[in-house]
Amino acid sequence: MNQVDRIVSDLKHLKRAKAKVADLAREQLDAGHEPHPVSSAVMAALGEVISRREAEYDAAAEMFSIPKGFNSLGEFAVAVVNFARTDAGLKDHRLVLGAATGAGSAIPSAGGFAVPDQYASDLWMAVYDTSRLLRLCDRQPMVTERLKLPAIDETSRATGSRHGAARTYWMSAEGVAPTASKPQFRLVELELRKLLALIYATNELVQDVPALGAWLRRIFGLEAAFEIEDAIINGSGTDRPLGLLNSDALISVAAESGQAAGTVVTANVEGMWERLWAPSRRTAIWLAAPGVERQLQGLTISSGTSVAQLLTYGPDGARLLGRPYFETEYNPSIGSAGDLILMDPSAYLIGEQAPEFVSSIHAQFVEDETLFKFRYRVDGGPAWRTPITPKNSNTTQSPYIALAARE
Repeated sequence: MNQVDRIVSDLKHLKRAKAKVADLAREQLDAGHEPHPVSSAVMAALGEVISRREAEYDAAAEMFSIPKGFNSLGEFAVAVVNFARTDAGLKDHRLVLGAATGAGSAIPSAGGFAVPDQYASDLWMAVYDTSRLLRLCDRQPMVTERLKLPAIDETSRATGSRHGAARTYWMSAEGVAPTASKPQFRLVELELRKLLALIYATNELVQDVPALGAWLRRIFGLEAAFEIEDAIINGSGTDRPLGLLNSDALISVAAESGQAAGTVVTANVEGMWERLWAPSRRTAIWLAAPGVERQLQGLTISSGTSVAQLLTYGPDGARLLGRPYFETEYNPSIGSAGDLILMDPSAYLIGEQAPEFVSSIHAQFVEDETLFKFRYRVDGGPAWRTPITPKNSNTTQSPYIALAARE
């Protein structure tokens, strides 16, 4: 074993040890306990040793003209493929040198190689670039497995109930003390779920480094965006995010008396708009199943002597009552509950970890194809717990509205 190989071997073991200590500390934090002081001391000591050995590697790499980083996602993927094919120890030093030290998935024996930061960020952006719904949600970066966000516990907008019972007063006389109030809060908890993406590539594609990188980015973005957006609508909240259709904050607008099965009428749309939380009308969007658009075409709304189309088209696409309208594969089939949804995506939380912790890659071989596995962690859920009752009204409102079944 030469000098460079010895340094890389040492770094592999040191980073694995540091990752295990970091995982233990994270588990203590998730359980609500402060990490043991010894953990911090061990982490600091390992960090110093790793820094010294990395400096030694830099000097050796310069002496022997060894590259220290990957030039593209495709080049990184090919290095992982070659590692899996040789099965005789690490052949590319960069796979260890580029590994993150704060997570067990950074080490091959613990489950894969961490995607280099710049390419992990690029993969994650590909998810948002190809999405229509996900990019509009409220993103919350996460550094631990769980994130608890304080939220106001509000079900009514009546005086004394707004903002969890916060109060303001007009003072009519000096020296008169206002009635004390104690706002009520609740916690919105996000717990990272694991999503695994499997992408096949022909061995010919693997040999074309630029094309491989572009292929992985495109397919990963499309498939991950589809799964997450489907969960935003239909998720159970167990092994995936909680979807709107399973949320207690959802309001279902009933069909009109005598309405035919599978139809959408003007009163349905007006009723959904009426139940939408008024501040959400600036940011709300419509999501619809295939076939709903045909039902909406030709529907009108009257105002005095003027008549306007409910569904309009422009350079930026379709709009229903002035808000963006999207046909999706996530809505249930036409006539089913939720085939037409009106929602404010900014009232839906998406928790995600920093890219260097959430993406890892493996390779295995099936006949003439290579299978890449990407893993990352994400969670989501509605920011509202229940609908609220506006002041001077008995009709509840919510940022999440669905049309009930017409079967």
